[in-house]
Amino acid sequence: MKRLLALPALAALALPAFAQDPAPVAEAPKLDPLIAQIAENLPKLKDAKWESAHTIQASMHGGSLNGSFTSAWQDLKHFKVNVSMKATPPAPEEGSTEPAQEPQDIQLDAFADGTHLWIISPLVGKAMGGMEGVKVELAVVEQMLPMMMSQMGQGGGMAPDAAGLQGMIAGLTAGFTVKEEGSTDLLRRLVFEGQGWKGDAQFDSKTWFPMSVQMGSEAQKSTVQFRTGSFSLKESFPEGTFSAKGIDAAKVMDLTGLLQAQLGQAGGGADEDLEF
Repeated sequence: MKRLLALPALAALALPAFAQDPAPVAEAPKLDPLIAQIAENLPKLKDAKWESAHTIQASMHGGSLNGSFTSAWQDLKHFKVNVSMKATPPAPEEGSTEPAQEPQDIQLDAFADGTHLWIISPLVGKAMGGMEGVKVELAVVEQMLPMMMSQMGQGGGMAPDAAGLQGMIAGLTAGFTVKEEGSTDLLRRLVFEGQGWKGDAQFDSKTWFPMSVQMGSEAQKSTVQFRTGSFSLKESFPEGTFSAKGIDAAKVMDLTGLLQAQLGQAGGGADEDLEF
């Protein structure tokens, strides 16, 4: 069920994966007209400049995830996401000898400055002996996208084509009934139910930017709420918005070479010049 939440909630963060114009396709899967509108309009957000702020509250299987994130998008090489979350694991089952896991704070700043993707987080320091973050050239991130999309159920290629994106959404919404109910001039509201869950999702009526998702399952005693507190289109961003200013570069590990080597092994050493 978490896959359904991922569709609208992560759309604002996953736009680089839809960077290229869709290739011609022979046939696209048949979708509910409402879902087809989402598949058609979400990728268009990559051509706009915008910033947004969001909150997430989730209680699932006895654990919880609560927090917020902000995002800013200028173009395919200039964007950023700032995440502040707290994950609380479920308590051990009665009679279990396993110790209770401590809640974990998740602080993460990710941004693209035109040449590199940077990820700065205390979690990196814990895993990499005092380093503050990692970075990788955007050209290498581009080459990794086909593998990432393959893991999401898409075929190889820089980005899913029209049929691929619709197929992804069809998989996410399989087993659910979806209908439009309570829409206004400002918001399109979709109500869904299936697999023991029910809820609704709201999208900005002009841009189809995801504004909220709320859903629950009585059987699983689980609830999820995603809300966009603010969303605005921008003419431009101040200089330095997407820069690494203030970051100690000596404490940031460059993973470009390592990932290039892994890509060479996975792809048989192919060296294809792709446009990002």
